[in-house]
Amino acid sequence: MKIMIEFVVLGIALCVCSASALATTDSVGQPQSLIELSVALNNAMDDQNIPGMQVALFNAEGIFWSQAFGVQNKLTQEAVTEDTLFRAGSTTKPFVALAVMKLINDGKFSLESKLSDLAPEVEFSNTWAGFAPVRVIHLLEHTAGFDDMHFKNFYNVDEQNISMLEAINRDHSSLNVRWVPGSRHSYSNPGYGILGYLIEKFSGQGFAHYLNDHLLTPLNMIQSDASNNSVVQAQLSQGFVDDKSVPYREIYLRPAGSLHSTASELAHLGSFLLSRGEWASIQGIDAATITSMESPRSTSAAKAGLKHGYGLGIYHLSMYHKMHTNHDWLGHNGGIDGFITSLGYSLELNTGFVVMVNTSTANYNAIVELLTGFLTGNHSLAPLTTREGLDETVGGYYRMMNPRNQLFIGLEYPFSVVNIVVNKQTILLGPLIGDDVLLHHVGDQAYAKVGSAYPTGIFISDTSAGIAFQIDGQYFKSVSAFSAWFPLVVLSVSVLSILLTVIYQPIWLINLSRGLFSDKSRLKLRAGQGLAIASLASLVFAMMNLSLFEAGRLNWQTILIYVSSIMLMIFSFLGLWGVLSAWKLEPNVMAKYFALFTAMGLLVFATYCYYWNYVGISLWTW
Repeated sequence: MKIMIEFVVLGIALCVCSASALATTDSVGQPQSLIELSVALNNAMDDQNIPGMQVALFNAEGIFWSQAFGVQNKLTQEAVTEDTLFRAGSTTKPFVALAVMKLINDGKFSLESKLSDLAPEVEFSNTWAGFAPVRVIHLLEHTAGFDDMHFKNFYNVDEQNISMLEAINRDHSSLNVRWVPGSRHSYSNPGYGILGYLIEKFSGQGFAHYLNDHLLTPLNMIQSDASNNSVVQAQLSQGFVDDKSVPYREIYLRPAGSLHSTASELAHLGSFLLSRGEWASIQGIDAATITSMESPRSTSAAKAGLKHGYGLGIYHLSMYHKMHTNHDWLGHNGGIDGFITSLGYSLELNTGFVVMVNTSTANYNAIVELLTGFLTGNHSLAPLTTREGLDETVGGYYRMMNPRNQLFIGLEYPFSVVNIVVNKQTILLGPLIGDDVLLHHVGDQAYAKVGSAYPTGIFISDTSAGIAFQIDGQYFKSVSAFSAWFPLVVLSVSVLSILLTVIYQPIWLINLSRGLFSDKSRLKLRAGQGLAIASLASLVFAMMNLSLFEAGRLNWQTILIYVSSIMLMIFSFLGLWGVLSAWKLEPNVMAKYFALFTAMGLLVFATYCYYWNYVGISLWTW
């Protein structure tokens, strides 16, 4: 997402610099003027180690302030200007959604059209196809149940002429529907790849050409481009990750995040949305269409009455990071290697912002907080009133059941539980590890955070999951206390045994070198654990500094991960076998039981990895 418009000429910029020591803020540190905002943004950029940035503020009439900060290339120290392009990442998705809505309004298909009817050539699987097919609305709202894209389908450096359909089907394993379509939200880039293909199929134009002709040009986004070409490259900022420049890599699923733009031109989209389509004219997009895009409707939570979440390519920003909760900010964020973008707007305030930075490792939330705080000013909405009627039977443990990446579910599973405690008109969400969150009942089993002017959570009577609770897009299913705690406790004990094994390995090696294990069969008591720890250490070593690009390719790191994970399983099993077979040969009782504890802990850990398909994992094929 790129944001930029030049507002401050050289003379004003110099005034801003000289005023930095005198700038005043309000009692909570919020800037009170545009000059103070510029100073605060400069300071925040330094604090977050952001090389370059563009910011634009807009309303329904257009842009009223913009500024460029920092450098687009650390090596040459070339400054960011209003014409510098940034990669917008997933901020491409609102444009894709608008294009789809335009085709729908043109009569090409509908939100309820089945994917299997529109594009049977797309290779996806749906266990529930007989009664719950994947529809266009599910792709737009990320409710189809697809996994997010796999490592091998991130960056395209080898197949420059690959078609959209080929790019989608080369990772058809991510297109496996994991739950009843429409029941839960889970952000999935492959779904937007499919939408891009539908745009091509039903318009007769390439995806990028269609966006350029029917959206970007009417919005006067003349520099922006959804394709990569020599003109784009000549104007594009360098991207950075942890202070290191990263090469430009195209992505396979181009509709999910291929836009190049500036903050000021992205602000044109913001003004268009705020004005309900009056700021510019896009044929086939009217006020009713824009309004329909701003709230979800396909999930169980939406059908139960919750309007907070991911709509048709536009979502409530508080889903993904802390915002000023007394206002409902809509828009879309985007991140891609070396860049982060955020576009947000408030209907109540008739204003919005775009911020684009050329690093993907900065805490851009600090920038967003400055902008939303400044735009909010002293204007606030009355928080929702706490109401009677809370169902006191909803208390208990709930586990999150809509993981974005299926690969990482084993890492999240032990920790993805909350304990909901009911107290009169409020509920307390207590994660097993982390801070509690207090929510007020605002009616119809919907809940709002303290001081919020809109609800973000709701209880659902889900026929497939029993009682469920959704908050900020996360879908929690009711589970027993045993199911909530058992995985975490067992895994914690297992990890403790691994740590103890690591601590005692040097002692065992020293004793071995001193000849204290004259009976070599006694080594069975310790050798398996030592080799298992060595395998785990090599696995961790291979994972260090493994980028998304490298993870999807065959290299020494992914091969070592594959081999080490298998060796971990084998040596963990042999470790326990060795302890049991050498049990009578070890005279030290403490050593025997310690070895048994560590061997069992390692085997439990390895078995857990095996259960979640981490043993023998070939990342280059995932």
